[in-house]
Amino acid sequence: DKLNLSTDNFFEAIIKKKLWKEPSALVVYERFLGYLDADNIKELLDLEFKHKLRLNPISLLDNKKRTLDKTDKLELIKYFLRTGELPKSYQSNLSNQLQVLKSFIKSDQSILRYLIPEFNQTENISKAVVKLSSKSVLFKSVLSLLKDKNTDMHVLLKPPLEKFKDVAYSDDFYVLDLILKRLINGPNTLNLTTSINFFKEIKQYSKELSAVIFENGTRLLDDGKISMRSVVAQALDFYHKKEDRISEDEESYQLHNETLAVWSKSKSTDAEDAFDFIDSKIALKDYKFIRTIFENNHIKNKLLDQFIKAELTKKNELLTILEAEKAKSFSLTSILQDIDKLNLSTDNFFEAIIKKKLWKEPSALVVYERFLGYLDADNIK
Repeated sequence: DKLNLSTDNFFEAIIKKKLWKEPSALVVYERFLGYLDADNIKELLDLEFKHKLRLNPISLLDNKKRTLDKTDKLELIKYFLRTGELPKSYQSNLSNQLQVLKSFIKSDQSILRYLIPEFNQTENISKAVVKLSSKSVLFKSVLSLLKDKNTDMHVLLKPPLEKFKDVAYSDDFYVLDLILKRLINGPNTLNLTTSINFFKEIKQYSKELSAVIFENGTRLLDDGKISMRSVVAQALDFYHKKEDRISEDEESYQLHNETLAVWSKSKSTDAEDAFDFIDSKIALKDYKFIRTIFENNHIKNKLLDQFIKAELTKKNELLTILEAEKAKSFSLTSILQDIDKLNLSTDNFFEAIIKKKLWKEPSALVVYERFLGYLDADNIK
């Protein structure tokens, strides 16, 4: 706009091509230039030299710059990480151009560690990094980023990954791409659902690697190097295998009889352990299992106190799963929230729902009638 050029074409390109998602400025300009004719491009190129812009994207894309400064090299590296190649104008002297970028990266290996998170959703990002550096640099960068995200997950994955990186069929870098996409790019704080889903995808990719990870996890838990209460420990406990699978009957048996399954890394089966386990099932939206558990009076009564003490959001997550079984004209979670807004305790109502299985009740009036049976005259007034 400052150059007195219309912004219409560029704005149209941004919207149509979803360029706000693009981490590489050169890729943005390259796609934008596809909307312009040769005269427009020549005019923009002339303006670049005239106004001495900080980044000269068009001349950089056309390989018209005699020397590359630090900003130019960084932009070309970003382009390569995004596309797996350099712009077309660089293809005739590709090996020399790549060597310039490799030398630049070698002089400061923190460059890749800084840039990789910007491109962690890019397909085959790991391959692109290795082409510009080495597999060793890639592993160090990913593990360093993982350590910043979650030290327990870093401690768990580092030995298996170092052992696994030289296996021939790991050359597709699937695991490192998965770490970048699922763990490093995930929520600021690693949560249970993300961790469980990561282990699930690892096992689907390689049972061998999955087994090595769980073996290392067992040692770390036994040695106290991962906290029993950590998200990683809970995810391992949940997803560990017994003869390749844990049946839901076995999980229910453990909760009912307060005995540990042989795969469990927990040291007890107290109420908090049971609550954490059920909470992981809720996070996974395991509707069938949750309903089975809360149909069992013996098991649900063990869990009730823990859920009453839990935050309102936890209660609502459970009720959402329970009442999704049948369509109704009202919502128990909405009623619970309304009670909370009145600064009244939700404990009695929640207890009534669970003990009387009110999530199955199609009539709102019947729900309230049964709930009132839990209150005295003063409470009702």
